[in-house]
Amino acid sequence: MSRKIMILLILIISFSSVFFSEIIYNNLDYNVVALVNDEKVDVEVLNSRSQIIYILSDLSSVYPDFYTVLTNTATGIDLLNTYLLDQALKLTNQILFIQFVEQKGIDLKREETMNSINETFANVFKEAGIADEEIEDYLLALGYTSKANYLEDTFYSVLYDSAVAELYFNVMDQISVTEEEILQEYQSNQSKYMSSPSAELKIIQFPTSDEASFTYNRIIEGYYTFDEVFNQNKSSTSVTLNLEDSFDPLVQTIKYESPGIHIWTCLIR
Repeated sequence: MSRKIMILLILIISFSSVFFSEIIYNNLDYNVVALVNDEKVDVEVLNSRSQIIYILSDLSSVYPDFYTVLTNTATGIDLLNTYLLDQALKLTNQILFIQFVEQKGIDLKREETMNSINETFANVFKEAGIADEEIEDYLLALGYTSKANYLEDTFYSVLYDSAVAELYFNVMDQISVTEEEILQEYQSNQSKYMSSPSAELKIIQFPTSDEASFTYNRIIEGYYTFDEVFNQNKSSTSVTLNLEDSFDPLVQTIKYESPGIHIWTCLIR
């Protein structure tokens, strides 16, 4: 088993030279944001992936002053361009990985994948009772400029996940490990596979409960994630609890409450 893991790590390390190879800048069609080995990436797909329309729309209604600065100053526009470039690189790296896996002779069934996405899309909106003529408006409210761009963005996400899984199975199929080897690995490293039950709590302290409640609501509404708040707050800390300690009230909370975000005098997940 350890040999499998080592081979997979070596394989992943070798991929990095493929994903982050030389980037060549050329003039492209006005609607093409990137050309990944002859595979064109439409600018509207990038807009959908980056959620830039949704973000700007939300800012314009909630923080109009910040929106004005962001869209009408050189510094603000530079920040937007930096964000879009980062999103473009993430998308093109996904496509490079997909192409890399296909070059290994692994059929990712692009046509079948797209057909499945189309069918699922149609069924979801049909079950939700959303009329065909209302779909475009619904997607635009979510930041997608059209149904086609939403489907293409979803297509690349699904295809990327499929590429990761198929490559893993392909590599594993080429490695032979007997039951005896697995048993020997377990017995030799049993301490690595067994440990006392524990839980890690991420804690953010706030000056007041009102501020904690406000932050909690903003996370629930999707304005930012818990981890983003945790990483930006200087008072953030992590605590590892031994779940066998029955006298610790936090342990009881962890055992008997569902996972998620909880508010006491501070925000805890």
